[in-house]
Amino acid sequence: TLSGGYKLRVLLAQALFNQPDVLLLDEPTNHLDIRSIAWLEQYLIEEFKGLLVFISHDQDFLNNLSTHILDIDYGEIAPFTGNYDKFVHQKNALGEQREHEKLSAERKIAKMQSFVDRFKAKASKAKQAQSRMRMIEKIEVAEVKETSRISPGFNFKIERPSGKTVLKVRNIAKAFEEKQVLNKVSFELQRGEKLALIGPNGIGKSTLLKILMEKHQADQGEFEWGHAVKASYFAQDHHEALKESTSVYHWLMDASPQSTTSEVRSVLGQVLFSKGDVEKNILTLSGGEAARLLLARVMLEKGNLLILDEPTNHMDLESVETLIKALRAYEGTLILVSHNRHIVSKVTSRVIALTSKGLNDHLGSYEEYLKEEGIDYLKRG
Repeated sequence: TLSGGYKLRVLLAQALFNQPDVLLLDEPTNHLDIRSIAWLEQYLIEEFKGLLVFISHDQDFLNNLSTHILDIDYGEIAPFTGNYDKFVHQKNALGEQREHEKLSAERKIAKMQSFVDRFKAKASKAKQAQSRMRMIEKIEVAEVKETSRISPGFNFKIERPSGKTVLKVRNIAKAFEEKQVLNKVSFELQRGEKLALIGPNGIGKSTLLKILMEKHQADQGEFEWGHAVKASYFAQDHHEALKESTSVYHWLMDASPQSTTSEVRSVLGQVLFSKGDVEKNILTLSGGEAARLLLARVMLEKGNLLILDEPTNHMDLESVETLIKALRAYEGTLILVSHNRHIVSKVTSRVIALTSKGLNDHLGSYEEYLKEEGIDYLKRG
């Protein structure tokens, strides 16, 4: 009955208990709430004295912890010194330098080739033309390889707008045995709002979304959808939707009966499933592939309300940036559960913090919420 965050905390405690000399962490921030991430960062910076090797797609975590980065791209592994922001700057500068060197060499060759073509038949210039031919053969044109990093094409459209009031939640309460996770939660959501639902692990964020999607029954209270609301739901646990043995293509066809074959194939291409990939069994998908497939279904549903529960878990950095751009451009209403400060800051226009003392509702950006509350709930370290 533990949440994903609590399960991960148990695994981290197990790894840290023996005080290892070398610590290998694979996406350690997935499912952790921000306070747990802050504690982990502080422990790894101040207490852990060994060698840390970690894989992460969390930009803040990378910036706060990494002193060296190994970049796997162009079919090679390249070392960089510094945190993630420094790595991006260095890599972009290196790419620009290689592109400049290539263009410079190509211009030099073109100029010499023009001379050769013009004077190779003239006896008085033949020796000079031959000399330039030999020079052309010696010039090495720098190879500018194509990056292996590609971004999906997320694009969320709505079929028709909802009514002005999208959702009314009144006194929702829920307990699991002796543990109370929601206690008289009440709020309203208006068309076009982009709401961040934040709070520590186990406080009931995912439970509240599941109650709204009628996957859980509230112990008390009620909720009411507004006129013409069409909700599209992205679950934090991908296994809730991807649990039967079938191909990527057939799963999305079955999940999107309103869509044509060409629409399904087009959207799969947008989210980076190639012709061969669409025949993959969904049970073998990586976390990132599963997330992209579920978001493909959301795109095809064309809902006017998106309910997204930790959509950036397992996503690479390029996918996160593309998702941010798509959500900012989305014309419908959004409920976003996330522990990722980057996406919360860039996308949402309202913050509801679920705490043990109750609900803290702020209409405005996350930065405005900070000014009012004085405590950076999502602050790292």
